[in-house]
Amino acid sequence: MFLNIYKMTTRNILFTFFSFLTFSISAQGLLLSTEEQLSGVEQYIEEDRGYTSYLPDYYSLEKFAPNVLSQGNSSSCVGWATCYSAFSILHNIHRNITNEFEKKAFPFDPYFMYSIMKNLDKNDCSAGLNIPTAMDFFMEWGAKRWAMTPYLSCDSKWGSDWLDEIKFQSLPFTIDDYKIVDQDDISLIKKLIYDGNPIIIAATINDSFDDVGRSSKGTVDKNGVWNPDYTDLDSRSGHAMTIVAYNDYKFGGAIKVMNSWGTDFGDNGYVWIKYEDIPSIIREAYILEKDFNSIDKLPFFKFGKYQSGDVYEGNVNTSNERHGYGYYQWKDGDTYIGEWANSYRDGRGLFFDFGNRIVYIVEYDEGVRTEIKSLGFSDDNGKSDFEIYLENFDIGLRFKDAGPSTVIPDIE
Repeated sequence: MFLNIYKMTTRNILFTFFSFLTFSISAQGLLLSTEEQLSGVEQYIEEDRGYTSYLPDYYSLEKFAPNVLSQGNSSSCVGWATCYSAFSILHNIHRNITNEFEKKAFPFDPYFMYSIMKNLDKNDCSAGLNIPTAMDFFMEWGAKRWAMTPYLSCDSKWGSDWLDEIKFQSLPFTIDDYKIVDQDDISLIKKLIYDGNPIIIAATINDSFDDVGRSSKGTVDKNGVWNPDYTDLDSRSGHAMTIVAYNDYKFGGAIKVMNSWGTDFGDNGYVWIKYEDIPSIIREAYILEKDFNSIDKLPFFKFGKYQSGDVYEGNVNTSNERHGYGYYQWKDGDTYIGEWANSYRDGRGLFFDFGNRIVYIVEYDEGVRTEIKSLGFSDDNGKSDFEIYLENFDIGLRFKDAGPSTVIPDIE
């Protein structure tokens, strides 16, 4: 599949997208799947039914989760639940990334799938999406890291040049498969979390899904537990989120769900759903399958460690030199994410200073750092693409333009 896609023309790419796009208006961004769509998704079956005897009372994947952010006014919750939350957690588990600063460097862009699919189908940012359609896109086109260009929002206008370039960094991050999970099987949900599988859910919510005191109908209390009120059945809408933990004793037994409404919501951005409420709230549940060890077997991409302990992951040319987009991480945690040409840093990039918790905006010309011209923060009223991106997607980092005195290590 990978080699064939590299040979596709832009016209072929657009046709592939159009062939499976279906949208309609949805308040939160999730469209519940039809019976026909669900019938085409393989059911996850757990063969070892003796697992309940060894499951702990509490288990959480939260330490691997990126920081909770807000989807804002866009109906992009499916992109947040699948790419940003679930896929980033799987990646961080594979790399054993738990440091808060490091976790901010590597999440996957929630707007990638949504902006392309929405844009090519000529919908606006209120267009919804169902999870199987998103998963099919994920299997075909993958995801990109938030820190790599192009810098996106839900209403980004995709051009043919973007599509041609993005495939080289997104295709290594296709998912291998996805499966639907019996959302009413609490033991199975617990087993999947314990085994390191964040679970993407299609939930039905209404006005009660808000903090007590912030709205007259909100029932999410100060501890983050939601007490749903479905008196008005017609007010329900779809919303995608991600299960990251369970606790058999908290609130009589509950799952912890990562939302995309910022940290002001619920329990620092998370919400607890009691086991007893799951059948009335969760309509669909899914897990992603991805073998991250296979990404360096793809053409023009590699993941490798150097003798120094440094790591490179990203595009390479036919001579296996760093070329295109990628990240270089020194063994002390410092990381450069950006453009490369023939093994040299060449073009735009971000340098994550692990020790000082600062991100420097940098430009290179064949390995030589040059003066910032177009990527960094502007001094006038005009804003760079990166500044606009940070306003839409506030990752919670301190950014500075790299100056002459900024110390950035050499590359092996």
